Amino acid sequence: MVNMIDIEDFITTLFVLVDDFCQGDPPPPKPGPDCKFTESEAITLLIFSQWSRFGSERDFYRFAYKELREAFPDLPSRPQLNRQWRSLHDKVCTFFRYLADVLGAGEAFYEALEAEGFDTLKRSIKCIPGNIPIIGDAKRGDIGNTAKAYAKAMFSSFNFDATTVNPYLGFDSIEPFIQYRDKGVFILCRTSNAGAVDFQSLRCEVADGYRPLFEIVALKASQWNTYGNIGLVVGATYPEELRLIRQNHPDMPLLIPGIGAQGGDLALTVRYGVDAQGEKAIINSSRQIIYASRGKDFAEAARQAASVLRDQINHHLANLPS
Repeated sequence: MVNMIDIEDFITTLFVLVDDFCQGDPPPPKPGPDCKFTESEAITLLIFSQWSRFGSERDFYRFAYKELREAFPDLPSRPQLNRQWRSLHDKVCTFFRYLADVLGAGEAFYEALEAEGFDTLKRSIKCIPGNIPIIGDAKRGDIGNTAKAYAKAMFSSFNFDATTVNPYLGFDSIEPFIQYRDKGVFILCRTSNAGAVDFQSLRCEVADGYRPLFEIVALKASQWNTYGNIGLVVGATYPEELRLIRQNHPDMPLLIPGIGAQGGDLALTVRYGVDAQGEKAIINSSRQIIYASRGKDFAEAARQAASVLRDQINHHLANLPS
């Protein structure tokens, strides 16, 4: 069953997202001549029905009819509602693709909600169409059976397409992840946070002299990449280090955080991050998109921010030096 405390806020927020998405499209035919229920209301209620975990469709309709009439005063009969939901199937799928453009799976924010958070994370993942890859940013790192359990959780339980891992404990902490050969494993190398210099810049003795620790991590990752499913996390806030890593590892996929709120230079990120074909760089921006607006227009503002960033990336790609 649902928790009644936050239902009004949840439905209002969801409706704003849906209604912004639906603006400008011609409305579909109504399921009956007397039906006043809009497509935005129908999609909102359909999504809420999936999230609220009622035992049956009938139970949910009874709940909606009794508890949600103030929010949905034009709620149609159950047969009419079912016809309207069926007619909106393709639009709902398109809406989830739109939603995926502005949401990311930062696992810590789900973990903070304990068991309910994990359940919400699973349902969030199921809402994203299968052709959109999902990276679980968990930064796991442990040894032995614990690492195996983490890998199983990320790739089997949650079904992420890729995840981030911490290499501090060495190869045996990474190996269980790379054994999932159809999954991506992004190893923390030169991260975008200010504290990265505490350890990652330390110069360490190797056979040919001294190198900063992040270079050694990148080298080890390349040596471990026997299945071709390893990439590196390299922050946009350190462009010279990004350039060096791409130069030394021309074929390695790079996950590049730090654009937007952290101040990374997008032009340099594109120039130094992509490979010779202008590919293999996943440029990430979170807060700049999610918090593009704190008003009721936040969904459209987030979509606009994502679209602007995409266009800027494509502009810089088109103007790379030959």
